[in-house]
Amino acid sequence: MNIVIITSGHPPFDERIFYKFGISLKKYGHNVSIVCSTEDIDTEAEGIQIRGFADDSLSKNEKINRFFEEIARFNPSLIICCEPLVIMAAHRYRKRSSREVKIIYDITEYYPHQNMLNRYSGIIRNLQYLHLTLFNAYVSNLADYLFIGEKGKAKLYNIIAPTVKKAIIGYYPPQKYFEYSPPGYDGKHFTICYAGNISQPGGLRRFIYLVKEASQRFGDKIFIAKIIGSGQDGFRDLINELSDITNVKVVLRDRVSYPEYSSEFKDVDLCVDLRDKNIIFNRSLPIKVFDFLACGKPFIFSNLDSFEGFEDVNQAGLLINPDDTEAALQRIYVYLNSLEKLREDSLNAYGLFKEKYNWESIGEKMIDIINSLFKKQ
Repeated sequence: MNIVIITSGHPPFDERIFYKFGISLKKYGHNVSIVCSTEDIDTEAEGIQIRGFADDSLSKNEKINRFFEEIARFNPSLIICCEPLVIMAAHRYRKRSSREVKIIYDITEYYPHQNMLNRYSGIIRNLQYLHLTLFNAYVSNLADYLFIGEKGKAKLYNIIAPTVKKAIIGYYPPQKYFEYSPPGYDGKHFTICYAGNISQPGGLRRFIYLVKEASQRFGDKIFIAKIIGSGQDGFRDLINELSDITNVKVVLRDRVSYPEYSSEFKDVDLCVDLRDKNIIFNRSLPIKVFDFLACGKPFIFSNLDSFEGFEDVNQAGLLINPDDTEAALQRIYVYLNSLEKLREDSLNAYGLFKEKYNWESIGEKMIDIINSLFKKQ
């Protein structure tokens, strides 16, 4: 059947939208199209039609109208909506269609997102929060099914959309794009990696400080600080603090496409993500940790509340208070002095990915749910 995935907040080649949902649906024989309002685009990739428009100057009603027009172009039986606003366009199309049309709402963010409220303060902020929450409740109940990225985010929808069917469709990476690479540590050179959006809340300063402390405490080793991601220019002075240390080498890599992502970790021994435990990060399960597992990389990560229920990741890494530099240094000491332990945690990471935290098992679940929506009752 024809399936359209629509998003007002993500790029068309978003890893979940294109590389997980799109590729899986195409694999099972469906005609798949992606429509976005984040860029002007009209192309085809992997047999998936992709169309988009830039919505910078459009009102909400104008965006809904444009989405409606694009949906109608593809004549879908199923519409997967990635944000509340686009459900309005999907619902309009369904009402005007002469045949059965189903809507799935894919929920990966808390709504309303804090960034949507930052421009307001006081009672206006509270009123805006209430308005957006009620809108989200309304459109959620227009959907035939809710896909929710994690259990923590499902709690709200059990309250505001109690009768709508729901399923946890997680963030795990596809085996197709990830391969195992063992630690390259040779007893002398040790590579520590920071990956993702480069920012202070994301833990860049803690990463820099940790590498500096490790270089001083373990002066007989050479540390390669590998930083992968966008936004490096804004933190050049901070990153340069490492460049002045004799036993530290800095390697910078820009953000790469999803199929190339795994290859960037081939020379990495340890991944570090000591992000803030703020209101956004602390309650959202980080996708990145599953990418680390898929590459077979031990990690040190902030002990976010969202890791509840995923305690087995400790078999491959260490969850700590993000400011507990001493605990991080102790784990680095263990790896520097025991290649066996480093290899064991590396294999444990990849084992968890292969056995449990991979997209393939989720993709099959997703297809089964979609098929069930169209079975005659």
